[in-house]
Amino acid sequence: MKESPNNDTGTASVHRGQPAKVLIPLLPSGDNKSLIALAHCLAVAEPVLLMGLVPMPVGDNLSAGAEPARELRRLIHDNADRVNLRGMARIRVTHMPWDDIRNTLAGLPSVDLVVLSWPDQLKALRLTAAELLSHPPCDVALLRGPLEGGCGRILVPVRGGPHAERALRMGLGLAQSSGGGLTCMQLMHHKAKGVGDPDAFAGMAQVLAELPEVEHLSVETDDRVDAIMEASKEFDTVILGTAGTPGKSTDSFGDVADHALREAAACVIAVKTKRVASPRESGGGDVGSHAISVLVDRWFAENTFHSDEFADLNQLEELKDERGTSISVALPALNEEETVGEIIRSIQRVFMEQTKLVDELILMDSNSVDRTREIAEDMGVPVYVHQEILPELGARDGKGEALWKSLHVTTGDILIWVDTDVANFHPRFIYGLIGPLLHRTGL
Repeated sequence: MKESPNNDTGTASVHRGQPAKVLIPLLPSGDNKSLIALAHCLAVAEPVLLMGLVPMPVGDNLSAGAEPARELRRLIHDNADRVNLRGMARIRVTHMPWDDIRNTLAGLPSVDLVVLSWPDQLKALRLTAAELLSHPPCDVALLRGPLEGGCGRILVPVRGGPHAERALRMGLGLAQSSGGGLTCMQLMHHKAKGVGDPDAFAGMAQVLAELPEVEHLSVETDDRVDAIMEASKEFDTVILGTAGTPGKSTDSFGDVADHALREAAACVIAVKTKRVASPRESGGGDVGSHAISVLVDRWFAENTFHSDEFADLNQLEELKDERGTSISVALPALNEEETVGEIIRSIQRVFMEQTKLVDELILMDSNSVDRTREIAEDMGVPVYVHQEILPELGARDGKGEALWKSLHVTTGDILIWVDTDVANFHPRFIYGLIGPLLHRTGL
């Protein structure tokens, strides 16, 4: 993690340079214990950044904030030293705390969610519900604890709309860390039974159909608040949406969120998305085309890997033999005499001599005019010229032509392509691709 000395908002990164997705401010007042517990849970699925902030009354000397700043610095240091969870080095002491958070978010464009504890942090930030609902800097989550350890059994009541999308996405991430299970409760009004838009809730239903691990309940009720409060008794954490826009009271987040935040026995997380709801969504319709983003986010979370996960090549070789899988590597090339030899030798040594992970290695050349083909041939690698492959289909320029034609001359069940112009080639470029394909046969 680093901060820019010339930028008040600073920049921050987390494990392996991943940009932060969630910002959690910690203040001297507020339920920091629950916020940190939530940070640990969220960090299982995405990078989280802790920010220390000491609000001071207007007119007071900022130097009086030195001691609480030290305490926050110690708190962040003790909790932000793990994968995907980092802290900003600078603790801000300020007369305008909410402006500081907004400015920090402006300097961290990757952050799409800020988490605040309710109600203490909102009071300390001098932030009203009306302001937060009207002008959220990004998606916002209000946490009312206590929350200790994991989130346990999670309930997500939904009616559709962008808040449902955000609530379900957060629920999936937290369920991954807690292992307590996730239940999505669809709320339907008695009077609406058989009446209205037949496509209502279709987007969310499509998403839930692709999430067999999520329990789906449908509840018909004339009183949404009562239904949620009754159901929440069986769960440890409830995640629900706020109102989309401010109501008559500047302190209200909507009837459902207000009752849950004040009265629910479970831990409550109320979410407000920055995205403006369409008229159809505001009227209780489905999440439409935006619903698919939940599935996309889930797919990326489950199918994003780092090469370090597969550095044990002997284990990969055992898995390859167990699967009965053959692996080919094709090297597309055009005038790469300076680098192609080192790449070939590295692949041969690590993957064909020290292990038997690669069964076939070929060079797919694009009519190089230097010694690229000669070098590969001298090293015992079969060489093909892509313009000469399948001549009845014609020959075109470009790397894409070399890639697809290499499918015609290789025999492996898995085909890996590796660029030949890489000056700092490392075996992880190979095993980082082979690993997920051997472990996740359904990809």
